[in-house]
Amino acid sequence: MSIQSDVEYVKSIAESGRSAPLLSGRFSIIWGGLAVVALIVHWAVLAGVLDWPEPALGGLWAAYGITGTILSFIAASLMRQKPGGASAGNVASRTAWTTATIVIFLYAIAMTIRVVYQGINGGDPDTQYYDTILPLAFAGYSQSFAITARLSGIAWIKQLAYVSLAAVFISTLLIGRPELYLFAALVVLLVAVIPGVIMLRAEPPASR
Repeated sequence: MSIQSDVEYVKSIAESGRSAPLLSGRFSIIWGGLAVVALIVHWAVLAGVLDWPEPALGGLWAAYGITGTILSFIAASLMRQKPGGASAGNVASRTAWTTATIVIFLYAIAMTIRVVYQGINGGDPDTQYYDTILPLAFAGYSQSFAITARLSGIAWIKQLAYVSLAAVFISTLLIGRPELYLFAALVVLLVAVIPGVIMLRAEPPASR
């Protein structure tokens, strides 16, 4: 889709008083769906439901990141003809989520280095450090949803920010307990997967 066509689409949306649909639904489904599966498996390992060694969880999350990245590239390549990418809501959403993802990734890497360093120095690696990633992630969710709701004009997105904010508090209380990951899976289903389906259904058809 040409830049001129995209601008004209956004202009027509603005003149009609409507909000341009968000184009991030497919990415919410991809990353949210993969996260739900990974979180449930993580809970099952910690709870003893699955007989996996805890170090295998590193491979689980590495597979999550690699699979999500590959599927995101494929999804992005299939939506280049979608109008509305230049709207304020879509630009804000991309910027907010990209920033939040980088912060979460760097934090997770730092926690991994800390745990590995403990093991190298003969200490007992405290894997509870990994639990702190989830409250941070939900804080990033809350901020990203709030920014997206504000600049897109789509009011119901703000409710996702409130749910994510509550999840920060509850997930912090659950640190050190296997139930943290089961709770997180439910939250991600509610704020990412289901809304992703709603956003995908609201997308405009591709331009020809």
